[in-house]
Amino acid sequence: MTLNFDLDKSFTLGDHASAVKPDSSDRFVGLRIRKSGPELIFPLGFNVPESESELKSDARRLLQLLSHFDHERGFDVENADSKTLLPENSFILRSYMLLIEDYLSSGRLLSESDSHFLDSAVGQVDWPRTIASKRPSISDGNVVYLNLVSRRRYSRPDSLVKNAHELALSISFHFVGWMYPENPFSRIPARRASNGTILAVKRRIQNTFDDRELRLLQAIHAVLTYSASDEFGAPQVFGTNAFESIWEFLVERAFGNIFDMKLKYFPRSSWLLNGHIKHTNPLLPDTIMLHDESTFILDAKYYRYGASRNPRHLPGNSDIAKQVVYGEHAASVHDFRNQGEIYNAFLMPGEVNSENNKWCEVVGVSSVSWVPNPKRHQVIVLVVIDVRFLFRKYSSHGLTLKTELANCIVDFFNSDSELRTL
Repeated sequence: MTLNFDLDKSFTLGDHASAVKPDSSDRFVGLRIRKSGPELIFPLGFNVPESESELKSDARRLLQLLSHFDHERGFDVENADSKTLLPENSFILRSYMLLIEDYLSSGRLLSESDSHFLDSAVGQVDWPRTIASKRPSISDGNVVYLNLVSRRRYSRPDSLVKNAHELALSISFHFVGWMYPENPFSRIPARRASNGTILAVKRRIQNTFDDRELRLLQAIHAVLTYSASDEFGAPQVFGTNAFESIWEFLVERAFGNIFDMKLKYFPRSSWLLNGHIKHTNPLLPDTIMLHDESTFILDAKYYRYGASRNPRHLPGNSDIAKQVVYGEHAASVHDFRNQGEIYNAFLMPGEVNSENNKWCEVVGVSSVSWVPNPKRHQVIVLVVIDVRFLFRKYSSHGLTLKTELANCIVDFFNSDSELRTL
């Protein structure tokens, strides 16, 4: 087994981490492992921290997100088209991280064991064997067994499953162990798992009913079979070239709060053909947020403007026109809600440097020429979201994020900002 790289004590993750550059054609987000070491790439607008401990924490968050993205609720893997480009090798990345995190928390390896049966009350009593082999006594009409058969388990030091677990851990620590505070497996063994070892793991999977053990065994099997079929000299790639779908997921998870009513916000058109009505597929806004009787129509845009501030990287006419349609449709069905305001916003990733240390900032506003005096729902504000902050907070499920975003947008309209004049 050939080593890709060997991390010495002078290794610092900061030398191997960066964010996607707005002017680069390389849109990859994730982890590439080459012979020279790991290359960790964060999404557009991500402010890479200088602190090594914070960077390792952010690295784990990024890879956890990538490794679980295709399993999150709300993403339709089966119907994803070829352009979606799900994170590559997410299954093996999940296995690496599961094995490492379980070992760091438990410090235990799986092992096989043999059972020995003794005539003793010490240990776990084996009642079927006791009843089958021992004569009971009758006392006051009760059946009493004075001689018991107990079961004792002894771990086998040459356990193939234990060896498999240790080898899979060594491989996992080699590839992604550098992003954890400690790494007890500093070198990868110069060997592959034998067919007998992999077979022992498969047999154990078929005969275990413990959830934790089953997850570990499946991860061990994934790591060993993946490494056995792969040349370790080739680059290992864990990530995606289409982070747009994940950005939409982050926005929906952080700010979306309606599900059963969301269909009401989908504009639909229809054809009348030969006396029959044919409905077209509806337009689907990314996220709807209801807050303090107001409606916020949020469109997640993984565009470069948030990081570059170059006007050429802004949403185009079709994006703006579609968002106006969303606002018009929301206004037409707004009678089922309390008559609050309707707001339209694009959300882009970037680094926010506001005076109040906020994580969101309105940096622009747009409207269309065919609406000369636009109402509030016919105006689209451009909000830059601090992508590193969202990475850390998107799954909190609290009202704080929604309230702060709503205040950011509402305060803009209540301010004297020159951006409000189009």
